[in-house]
Amino acid sequence: MMTDKRIHRLIAVLISLAALMLITAIAKNVVGLNANTVALLYLLVVLATSALADLTCGILVAVASGLLVNYYFLPPFGTFYIEAPEDWVSFGAYIVTAVVVSHFAATVRRRAMEAGHLQTQLSRLSRFTDALVSVRKENLTLEIVASELRQAYDLNYCAIYLFGETGTANPVYSGTRPSWSSRSGGAAQNLPNTLMDVVTEEGSDVQCLSLKDQGETIGTLVISQISLPREVAEELAAIVSLIVRQRC
Repeated sequence: MMTDKRIHRLIAVLISLAALMLITAIAKNVVGLNANTVALLYLLVVLATSALADLTCGILVAVASGLLVNYYFLPPFGTFYIEAPEDWVSFGAYIVTAVVVSHFAATVRRRAMEAGHLQTQLSRLSRFTDALVSVRKENLTLEIVASELRQAYDLNYCAIYLFGETGTANPVYSGTRPSWSSRSGGAAQNLPNTLMDVVTEEGSDVQCLSLKDQGETIGTLVISQISLPREVAEELAAIVSLIVRQRC
């Protein structure tokens, strides 16, 4: 079964091709536009495709539009053969322009999406820090940190593991581990709970962030798998590390 993303891309390409054919029909049979005007209209379709879909779709539409320019608007008309050298230059210039425009639009779209995602994560990080600031220093516990972090990021599970001379201490956690939700009766007391067991059992369903003190790893923050920008992940780990250091 096709994923929603593939369906979206397919629909975008089909609509774009339909738009190219409509422009071609109007230019040839209704208005009588010249090749330069039609090429500009084609570029608008390529630009819209890359902005609304992705680079691959934009390039496909760019190539298709180039073939239409060649077939309908460059002599000899009705063939894919180009006779005059200057027409080869025009055709090549159009293809290069269409691909560059497609790449530019796709890049702008991707960076806009990344910026929106980063803004969302920063907003959650601010919500987390605000919740910690509202708690008196002497009352701030790792249990509160784990709970507030889980709520700020809408996590199913959050755990803090600290390392010591005797190895890894029992974790402070909030929420339900991904594997627990599939077990009847919820979390069982006899489930493996060491860091290695959790990572092995949960696999890609959890994400581990190192907690450090002056470059030395002092623990690990384990959270449900979410897409965290590197800057946000580092800041999150630094905040939890600071709290751990203050408690030690």
